[in-house]
Amino acid sequence: MLGILNNETSSNLTNLVLELNTAIRKVQILQQQIGEVHNFIQENGLEKHFLDIAKQNNLSFVLNYSDFAKLSTQKTENNCIQKKVLI
Repeated sequence: MLGILNNETSSNLTNLVLELNTAIRKVQILQQQIGEVHNFIQENGLEKHFLDIAKQNNLSFVLNYSDFAKLSTQKTENNCIQKKVLI
């Protein structure tokens, strides 16, 4: 057992937890926004245009993560996980 934490250590840990929770919420919001953009692209058949624009502008980070089949599979898996959590 580590023993009793002093006030400063306890306060630092509390602040770290609060910062982590804030960061997690921001990431979740970004994931939701990315999902909305992805859905818009798919619903409007813009996958090819989106990838062409990314290629023209050398947006390698987009090209690395723009495998729409993979994103669709991941989204389906995430939906299944969310449904299991709700059950």
